[in-house]
Amino acid sequence: MERYGIPQISTGDLLRDNVGRGTELGLAAKAIMARGELVPDELMYGIVATRLREADCRRGFVLDGFPGQPPRPDGLMHFWQKRSLTIKRGTVRRL
Repeated sequence: MERYGIPQISTGDLLRDNVGRGTELGLAAKAIMARGELVPDELMYGIVATRLREADCRRGFVLDGFPGQPPRPDGLMHFWQKRSLTIKRGTVRRL
């Protein structure tokens, strides 16, 4: 991602960062993970959307490992549309 000057965004990194900083979303995720449950998609969408609003994402970004399996891509797009966030162009590649 260095070559293009865009961040690679990993949900695992985002979760650790939000939990570590004690954000509202991070604390909600921490409580869920403490019960041994998976963080629900809607909460992850919020964590990802918050990160994508940062200045370094304006030129683009790579979501690493997210949204993953269907129906997450559609859910993520719906989440963004409800909040008037737009994606100019997207591509999905599985490696």
